[in-house]
Amino acid sequence: MQQQILSVHLLRQKIIKVALNKAVFKTRTITAVVFAAVMLAGLFINIWSFISLCLLITAGCLYEFLKIGKKQGRRKYYLF
Repeated sequence: MQQQILSVHLLRQKIIKVALNKAVFKTRTITAVVFAAVMLAGLFINIWSFISLCLLITAGCLYEFLKIGKKQGRRKYYLF
């Protein structure tokens, strides 16, 4: 129990250090602004740009999900 409390405390410290790191914060802010601009452009240009953007994001999420499953050794839902 003491080991778990200690590991949770160390994990929280690490998360706070990463969250408050200026370089990481700057990178994440720039990425968020670019992502928001791309999303708004896809939304307001026309319906086909919005659909293609949604398909691209969905494909990226599916790829990441399958990559996590592969790391855990699960082979039931592989597409490739």
